Amino acid sequence: MKALDALNKLSDLCARQKGLFTSAQAQEVGVNRTTLTRLAAHQQIVPIARGVYRAATAPALREEPVYAAWLSLDPKTPAWKRKLDNTDYVVSRETAAWLYGFDEFDPKPYAFASIERKQTRNKGIHLFKHAIKPEDVRVVDGLPVLSRQRTATEILKYCPNTRAIIDFLSTLTPEERPLSMMRLLGNRETKFSSLDAHQIRSVCNLWRKEDRSLRNDWGTDHTGRAHS
Repeated sequence: MKALDALNKLSDLCARQKGLFTSAQAQEVGVNRTTLTRLAAHQQIVPIARGVYRAATAPALREEPVYAAWLSLDPKTPAWKRKLDNTDYVVSRETAAWLYGFDEFDPKPYAFASIERKQTRNKGIHLFKHAIKPEDVRVVDGLPVLSRQRTATEILKYCPNTRAIIDFLSTLTPEERPLSMMRLLGNRETKFSSLDAHQIRSVCNLWRKEDRSLRNDWGTDHTGRAHS
C-alpha cells in the first residue's frame, strides 16, 4: 500500500482521537503492521506507546500518554464508540490528580480503575478493581476520570507525595470533599510525618470552619435573625 493511501485511511482515526490510533484500529481500516512499520521508519507516524501511534502532523498534547494508555486497553474500539460514563478503565489515583492539572503528582505508572478485575501485560499501566458508579466519573480531556472527590480519597490512601496531597485537598469545593476524610487520615497517619499529618488536619479543620460558616449563613438572614 502506498504511504499516501495508508495515511488517508488513518486520517479519520487521527482526527477523532487527538491525532492517535492503535495498530488494531489501523488493521480494521486496512492498514497492516508492515505498512505501519514503513510509515514509522519514514517519520510519517510516531510510536507513542505499545501499539499506539500519532500522526506526525498532529501536535503532542499534555494528556497524550494517558490517552494512549487508555486507547491501548481496548485497542480495537475507537474512542468515539466508547461510553465515557462507563465504569471500565477509568483514570484513577495519581494519574487522575495529574490530569486535573496537579503536576506535582507523577502520573506513571498510568492508573485505571474498573468495577471488574482486569489484566494487562503493559508494566507501564496499573489496573485496579474498585466499586465505581457512573456518577463517580467525570470527563477530563476526553478521558473518563474519577471525580475529584473520589480522587482525593484514592490519593490519600495510596499516594506517598504528601505535599501534593495537601495542595490537591486545598482546592476542593465543599461538594468535592471526601465525607470520610478524618477516618482516611487516621488510617494513613502512621505513614505521614508528624508535620505532614498536622498540615492535612489543618486542611480538614479549615473545611469544618467553612462548613459551620455556611450553615450559619443559611440559618440566619442579614439581620442575624434565624430563618423560620
